[in-house]
Amino acid sequence: MRDNPVGRMSVFLLLLNFCFFSIPHAQTRPEEIDPLKPEVFDFLDTDLSVHAQKARRAYAKGDYERAAQEYLFILSHDFKDARAMYNLACCYGRLEEADRAAQMLLRAVRAGYRNLQRIREDADFDAVRDHNGFTATLAHIEEWIEGLGRTVLVKGEKAAPCRIRVPDDFDDRRSYPLLVALHGNGGCAEDFVRLYDHIANPGFILAVPEGLYETAVPTGSRQKHFSWEVLYRDEALWKWADPLTLNYILNVVDGVSAQYSVDGVYVLGFSQGAAYAYMTGMLHSERFDGMVVISGILPKTDTSYAMLSDSAIAAAAHLPVFIAHSREDRTLEYEQGVWAKQRLEKQGYDVTFFDYRGGHAIPSYLVQEIADWISER
Repeated sequence: MRDNPVGRMSVFLLLLNFCFFSIPHAQTRPEEIDPLKPEVFDFLDTDLSVHAQKARRAYAKGDYERAAQEYLFILSHDFKDARAMYNLACCYGRLEEADRAAQMLLRAVRAGYRNLQRIREDADFDAVRDHNGFTATLAHIEEWIEGLGRTVLVKGEKAAPCRIRVPDDFDDRRSYPLLVALHGNGGCAEDFVRLYDHIANPGFILAVPEGLYETAVPTGSRQKHFSWEVLYRDEALWKWADPLTLNYILNVVDGVSAQYSVDGVYVLGFSQGAAYAYMTGMLHSERFDGMVVISGILPKTDTSYAMLSDSAIAAAAHLPVFIAHSREDRTLEYEQGVWAKQRLEKQGYDVTFFDYRGGHAIPSYLVQEIADWISER
């Protein structure tokens, strides 16, 4: 029996209609909502990241209708999610629903999606690319994005937020070590500052700044995400922008030290943040008393955009280093941590190496190990 695409889509749209309009808060008329209903707040607790995972799994299996349902559910909770809109447009493209693909693609661009090259080349739209309505929409999108002009980055200054945690028995008459902690790519201060919760009797001040560059928010996430490096594949731009990031980290040290009595400064970095912990600590070794790097890479010294040199690494050998790397890390392989340990030890560094289980993450017992290491200093 041959597949009937019209009938299949009719059933699909009926399912979507039921799925969307059965969500309590997605009703179009406020007067239909019962504010005294016991479960009226339940939708606020929906974990959209779970539905984003379901959508990705369905898409990977070729079940584009199921993926579309999940993306519509996500958008019913967060109608500003540009990435979910784009992914939904891709599902419609695979389903050969040209008009719906065009409408959702336009909504995605209006909501902030700007990757014009991907839109032009994405195979998800191959089946609808020659459809008149889709072609016209794509031309409109191209004209609109190109009308925004080029993006040129210039140096700017702003007051940036930084999360601070102090010991429970904090005494402003005492001095404390300061640990400046740099999250990984796509992290944020609100999440990373929670490392402090896993330390028994922390004896230091924790300062957690946020990367200077906001990254694309993953579908299903309600938090902003940040990067320490500029988000352009331009080596000349990296060489210009990285010193600004290091100055920002030093400003964090100065800003916290102006408000608290600080005795000893340490810099910690996880993943992408580890590279910037290395660079900040080594290039300004007179400002720090130690470095902690977790699941990260010691930056290269032989590239055109390298900030570190072999001589700069050698000059900072008086700084003790704590390196932690998971044997199960699939994002930045364990061998990267071992290589950094061996290279630094050859330069005369006092290296404490800690391998652990758990992949590209920071388990609670590792946080306590780091706190004990700082206390021993």
